[in-house]
Amino acid sequence: MFWLGMGKSSSGRFIFAASGSSETSECHFIDLKAEGASDASLTCIQPRTFGLRYDLEHDGADGFLVWTNQNDAINNRLMHASVASPNADQWKELITYDASRKIADVSVFSNHIVMEGRKDGLTQLWLMNKDTSGILDVDTLRQVTFDEELYETGTSTNKDYDTDIVRIHYSSLTTPIQWLDMSMNDMSQKQIIKEQAVLNFDRDLYVCKRVYATAPDKTQIPMSIVHRKDLYEGEEGRTPKPTMLYGYGSYGICIDPGFHKLILPYLDRGMIYCIAHVRGGGEMGRYWYEEQGKYLNKRNTFQDFISCAEHLIDNNYTQPELMATEGRSAGGLLMGNIINWRPDLFEAVVAGVPFVDLMNTMCDPTIPLTTGEWEEWGNPNEDKYFDYMLSYSPYDNVRAQPYPNVLITAGLYDPRVAYWEPAKWASKLREMKIENGKQILCKFDLDSGHFSASDRYKYLREKSYDQAFVLSKLGIADVVKK
Repeated sequence: MFWLGMGKSSSGRFIFAASGSSETSECHFIDLKAEGASDASLTCIQPRTFGLRYDLEHDGADGFLVWTNQNDAINNRLMHASVASPNADQWKELITYDASRKIADVSVFSNHIVMEGRKDGLTQLWLMNKDTSGILDVDTLRQVTFDEELYETGTSTNKDYDTDIVRIHYSSLTTPIQWLDMSMNDMSQKQIIKEQAVLNFDRDLYVCKRVYATAPDKTQIPMSIVHRKDLYEGEEGRTPKPTMLYGYGSYGICIDPGFHKLILPYLDRGMIYCIAHVRGGGEMGRYWYEEQGKYLNKRNTFQDFISCAEHLIDNNYTQPELMATEGRSAGGLLMGNIINWRPDLFEAVVAGVPFVDLMNTMCDPTIPLTTGEWEEWGNPNEDKYFDYMLSYSPYDNVRAQPYPNVLITAGLYDPRVAYWEPAKWASKLREMKIENGKQILCKFDLDSGHFSASDRYKYLREKSYDQAFVLSKLGIADVVKK
């Protein structure tokens, strides 16, 4: 159930060896500058305690910066530990815990630190200075700001410890990825080092925004929307348009509103592209996943997505015969559920390497990834998890009803979602569905694994196949806006 990794602190003084699962972590270190370091044994920071997660970095002096969920800090608090006494009962909080701010990573430099995390449903960066003795000055904490409403950002590769420049990456649904050098003394000084080249792309032709759907429990579910500016004139002139609704919603993984050049064929045919940031992902912080979208709350993920589709329809963005949807892997489990629950909402569905045979896979611990997955879905050896998982396992809940057009893709060498899962699901859908003229297509790649083709040209051909399916079912395959 645990992974293992090793690395060196940014200061170069320590080697860290860390192990962890989705619920628990443990880290050891060796001080490379200590006498006899070549013969030293690993020193444990804090032994495994179920439910306690932590990560750390050398502060540049005689301590560690630790970001952890200790004391019910689901979005992590920033702590300090001494090298001499690193155990959790000795950790001291550096800045007041803010439940609305998730701390995901900390980069340490000789005179500054950069915290990477999330707030208000977006990735964010915060800076803090060190004083002349190398101690953090908590009064200097400030957030890096950007001009666009929606974006994705984070630290890039920073190998230089003694610098006042941090390299970050930035993009949005309308801005190709940029690599920026930003002064940590003056955050307004951001220099573009490189921008991704996108052939024939004019960012001024597109607009993006955030809207919110309301789930049945009144939770506000954010969605990121992008489309051509000339699609309609203002909110009052909105008429239903072909729409792609994308979702994932598992493992706390975030589908952020960064640049995706492969959606341009949709946008330039007059489509709206929408990302549903449903519970089970981590877009709104760890609680969005841990407390709201896993274990016995997993069904929230599927209901949130349906609420997003209903919002788009109710607000005249689209209508069912013009709406397509896509999800991959655990997002394929999402696709399997939404077409079981509400097949009337969608015209076309793309389910890539879909994890749909939930019960059979989770009940077989001989499959390499199964036991680790028990910390995501639940252990089916416990009655409460078995019954709950069975209630939404897509394969087990296929029923006699009309289904939309579905394209199912799979890879023969997929170690995460074995090829027989989508094959069984396709067969059962064809057997059970009430005939309505819609197609259930299953496409296997006999050379690929979980992430489609590794050859970039073949990968583009595979993506174009998926898009051709969507465009043909929505009746806009021949439409191109100039």
